[in-house]
Amino acid sequence: MLLLVIGFIYYLILNKGMLLLLRQPLVQSLFVGATLVATILWAIQVKLNEMPPLHFLGITTLILLLGLRLSLLVIPLAIYLPIVAAYWLIPAGWPEQEEISIRWLALLCAAIQSYLLYWWSEQRLSNHLFVRIFICGFFNAMLSAAVYMAVMAAGHLTLGFSTSRLTMDYLTTIPLLALPEALLNGMAVTMLLIYRPQWLAAFREQD
Repeated sequence: MLLLVIGFIYYLILNKGMLLLLRQPLVQSLFVGATLVATILWAIQVKLNEMPPLHFLGITTLILLLGLRLSLLVIPLAIYLPIVAAYWLIPAGWPEQEEISIRWLALLCAAIQSYLLYWWSEQRLSNHLFVRIFICGFFNAMLSAAVYMAVMAAGHLTLGFSTSRLTMDYLTTIPLLALPEALLNGMAVTMLLIYRPQWLAAFREQD
């Protein structure tokens, strides 16, 4: 069921225009670099008691760097690359597809939320450096962490992977992830806006 939802999201959002984007040398380099960074970042996980593993997302920076459509391609690559590598190096049982699907859907929801807030700020707020840093960067990342955790908790509860009590405990960790996530993405967006604004998708679209 979750795979059907994920497939429907990709059907609605992805199109042939991505091939034209990937033909640009700068976009190719950013896509490969972002995929490698996301793979490493998501592979470094912390497990709290019996809760699912937690990790930094970096979704907001990814969205601002590549745009929504290319970011949606990075997500499955960054999820499956370490799984395939681990399976190839140390043959063992393949992880439960339901668990992977929940994580995939949660990252998709966080990515879409990050893009929508960025789009809203571009339409409604002034085109100012501090607006981009604090709204598109810090606040956007904080909200994306909350969305990710909420979807993860709802997915596990819906599929019967956890009790309602454990789900509530999982939701209470949102502040623990949201603040570091906001700081990480906020600093990354600040550095990019100051030193490499041409790397950000918003600036490339305006050229």
